Amino acid sequence: MITTHAATTAAAATVAGINGGAFGAFSTFVMPALADVDVTSGVEAMQAINRSAPRPFAASLFGSIALGALATVTGVRRGRRAAAWAAVGTALDVAALAVTAISNIPRNNDLATWNSDATDPARWTTWVRGWTTPNTVRTLFSLGGLAAFALSAAAGGAGATRGEEDPR
Repeated sequence: MITTHAATTAAAATVAGINGGAFGAFSTFVMPALADVDVTSGVEAMQAINRSAPRPFAASLFGSIALGALATVTGVRRGRRAAAWAAVGTALDVAALAVTAISNIPRNNDLATWNSDATDPARWTTWVRGWTTPNTVRTLFSLGGLAAFALSAAAGGAGATRGEEDPR
């Protein structure tokens, strides 16, 4: 029988992994590709991405935090380690959201005001580097959340009860 904790940690881990994968894709090949095309095409492509991304990314980021919080609560019933690892995963997801709010969103808002035809190539290169670095940080936070949720699920195995750890 699948426990509530197993289901919530699996869901939290899945969403954290999706976030980490999406962020990682941008850091490893999307942004380098946009930096390699002509400035007008790169700016216009990123502006188009930024117009379509907010809703799905917000749902995914907030969803991972909500699922992580639920996994933390259900982890309490499975043992201290299960709850602690779920809390770590949730904190890492919150950190990814914080980086997004503090760094990536303001950069995206700035980019939205640019005239793609009049953008200096050096400005675009600087913007891409400045956006990609914090994006890589949120990639690591999200993937760390995935790992923490997996550890929470393992710690809260079928034999664990309140206050004791799974003996496996």
